[in-house]
Amino acid sequence: MRFSKTFAAICLFSFTANAHAAICISTDQIANSDSPDGKVLILKMKDGKVWHAALQPACPDIRTNGFSWTTYGGQVCENAQVLRIVRSGGMCGLGKFVSGEPPETK
Repeated sequence: MRFSKTFAAICLFSFTANAHAAICISTDQIANSDSPDGKVLILKMKDGKVWHAALQPACPDIRTNGFSWTTYGGQVCENAQVLRIVRSGGMCGLGKFVSGEPPETK
């Protein structure tokens, strides 16, 4: 999957449209991250709080290959952050941040 100008435009539009209500998380407050199924990213914070966000589209190889992201101002923001899968180069975006652990899926 290659990064495209369309995907960038969608991310920028989504961030701009929701800028007044966007939740951003300081990366220096993240203790660890996990994606048990490639459909959701779970962020565990140093203060014990947990946030999760849907991955759009799903990134099935994120758990085995890891990811990187480029941050601006040391923050990741809902509906605006793009993750790049380390080995494959695939990309997915973070959806809306939700407080707490995600519901378990079967």
